[in-house]
Amino acid sequence: MRVIVGATGEQLGVMKLSDALRRADSLGLDLVEVAPTANPPVCKIVAIGKFRYDLSKQEKDRRSSGTRLKEIKFRVNIDDHDYMTKIRHGEEFLDKGNKVRVQLQFRG
Repeated sequence: MRVIVGATGEQLGVMKLSDALRRADSLGLDLVEVAPTANPPVCKIVAIGKFRYDLSKQEKDRRSSGTRLKEIKFRVNIDDHDYMTKIRHGEEFLDKGNKVRVQLQFRG
């Protein structure tokens, strides 16, 4: 017994594996197991190429959307305009969801 989800997202209910394979074959699509640990397992009737493409796209989006650490360095005798520019850049980094580290450098 498996829970079957159709190509358009509607739930087709719990059915035997042979019935699900027959239905997928009649539509010219594939039966893909999306949640093997669920009880009963969840399968989806989709084109396998599109399914793999969607999975790789989700993985790529998940990897690229990670937050990055940006660093802004200040020195003691910084000009007012330079100071405000660095502050503005820091705010833009924070608005984009990045983390910002501020470093104050003392020399001399």
